[in-house]
Amino acid sequence: MWGRVIVAVLLVAAILTGGLLSLRHIENVCGEVTRQVMEADKSADEAALKSAFDNWKKHESYFSAVIPHNRVDAVTVAFQRSIGYCETKTTEEYHASLLELVQLINMVERFDRLSSRNIF
Repeated sequence: MWGRVIVAVLLVAAILTGGLLSLRHIENVCGEVTRQVMEADKSADEAALKSAFDNWKKHESYFSAVIPHNRVDAVTVAFQRSIGYCETKTTEEYHASLLELVQLINMVERFDRLSSRNIF
């Protein structure tokens, strides 16, 4: 009897630990990509923005597994739009698209964050 209880407790602990590690990974990647985007905004450097996009794409399959596709796709489309504005030297739209991009990344980061709202 106690063996089953211990196994159940260990399974629950493993699931919670995995979830917390996943959240931490998402926060780290989103924070890093956001920093890269903000640096690209300051320098108006197309290469910096493409580097941030490459970083995003490297983790995109993981995000698609744990976050709804429409949120992940929205960030990808926003990256592509921002790169297009940067390539065409459309400054005002470029800066506005980067602000939108940062907000979309923040939405991905906050999606599954533990809060009383998520629990209840």
